[in-house]
Amino acid sequence: MLLVVGWKSLIASALERLDLDYVIVVDLEDLGSARACAADARRVLSVGDCRDVEQVLSAVERAGFGRSSFDTVYTGSEALLVPVAALAELFAAKCLVSVESALKFRDKSLQKSAVRAAGLATSRAMVIDDIAGALPSRLPIEFPAVLKPVAGVSSLMTVRVDSRAELETLLSVIHTRSGRPVTFYLEEFSAGDEYHVDGVVREGSLRVLGVSRYLNKPLQCRDGAVIGSYVLDPDAHPEIYSRIHDIAETCLDEFGLMDGVFHLELFKDGDSYVFGECGARPGGGFIVQTMKLKFGIDLYEEQIRALVGAEPTPPKVNPNAIGFTMLAAAPGSIVKAPRVNEVLERRSVRDAVLNIEPGGVMPDMRGGSIHRAGLVTLEAGDDAALLDSMNDLVGWFSDNVNVLPA
Repeated sequence: MLLVVGWKSLIASALERLDLDYVIVVDLEDLGSARACAADARRVLSVGDCRDVEQVLSAVERAGFGRSSFDTVYTGSEALLVPVAALAELFAAKCLVSVESALKFRDKSLQKSAVRAAGLATSRAMVIDDIAGALPSRLPIEFPAVLKPVAGVSSLMTVRVDSRAELETLLSVIHTRSGRPVTFYLEEFSAGDEYHVDGVVREGSLRVLGVSRYLNKPLQCRDGAVIGSYVLDPDAHPEIYSRIHDIAETCLDEFGLMDGVFHLELFKDGDSYVFGECGARPGGGFIVQTMKLKFGIDLYEEQIRALVGAEPTPPKVNPNAIGFTMLAAAPGSIVKAPRVNEVLERRSVRDAVLNIEPGGVMPDMRGGSIHRAGLVTLEAGDDAALLDSMNDLVGWFSDNVNVLPA
């Protein structure tokens, strides 16, 4: 039996398609949604925090499932990667990553050390264990730099800093607001264009590879930029795919991911590629949807297929240009906003999800890339037409949202 930890609707859909026998443990706030999607609501268990191994163990024991009940353990959440790997070891069950491998995927310091050892380029960085303490008199990096939690996600608490004085002020503010110890990571800012690389690996070899270029760097959401990307066509960019294929395989080998899916971020510095970070999970935003449109594969399903030993889905490349974009709105109370059917009628739009409606509240998008008015996938005949449709859509949506400032 498969033990699933953490809730995502896309995971539930993949589990049902694969017709697997599973028990899922979710955070209490996700219990209603998870039970509504599950074939057997009795197999959905809740805990206060899925990151707490003790809570998960207690929940499955109370439900009558002993350690020997599970032969595989799975999560599609980056934040749960280490706890799930630890659970798999306790159960003597199969997991896509070991604890050692999970730590490399989660801890950006361990990750970059492994990348450097493999001879790949990456920015200089340092760990700040005590944000309330004094910084070393001489820092091993140059400014500008990027400050982020050592195991952060979605650009949350990720900020560019341009001087030591700015860094010291920011650390003081974070310490005052957080009220608890947080380990941070400071790395030199990478100025080149940013790419994300997504795919499927089996037995250490890449089976599917998709290279996409961000419209704006995710960090730029702090400045109000709209985040999105478009997939580079492998037939139109064979040299890029060849170089990044080798980089991706080297990274995954160093991190210990032999089977599963991944989301890798790179910066292009002149003719070179600089490693940013890598996750053993499907990418966020609408990356799962764009990969399905471009290559005909569902990354969550492929991740579960790899875990249970099912054959991978052969990719089928769509020659059209594919991408996704966030939709933007000012923070405050929503008075008027387009409906999802109106968005779906716009040029090149294939799918859309809106997070705001009249009467609701729009958070400040500068807080991180998880704050957005909506997400849209688009398909067009070529990259130029796709980008034109994206720009038109983002402008139209913003023009048709009325907000009362908070």
